[in-house]
Amino acid sequence: MKPRDYWEQSSQWLARTITIVLLMVAPGYVGSLLDRQWHSRVFTPLGFLLGIAFAVAALLVFIKTVSPPPQRDTPKRAENKPPKDDQLHK
Repeated sequence: MKPRDYWEQSSQWLARTITIVLLMVAPGYVGSLLDRQWHSRVFTPLGFLLGIAFAVAALLVFIKTVSPPPQRDTPKRAENKPPKDDQLHK
C-alpha cells in the first residue's frame, strides 16, 4: 500500500468515526439544553437514545458501503427448484 493510499484511508475512517460520535452525542446534548431551558428531565435520555439509534444506523450504512457483498457458494435459485410434475412421471 502506498503512503498516499494509507493516509487517504486513514482520513476516511477518521471522518467516519467522528461522524458516528457526533451522531451519538449531539442529540443528547441538544436534549440537555432543552431540559435546562424547560426545567425537565425527559429530553436528555431521549436524545441519547435517539443518538444511539442514529449512530447504529450510520454504522450499518458505512459498513454496507465499505465491505464487499458476500460470495455465495450455493447454486442459483432456479437450479434448486423442485422438478415439475410432468418431469417426475417420465
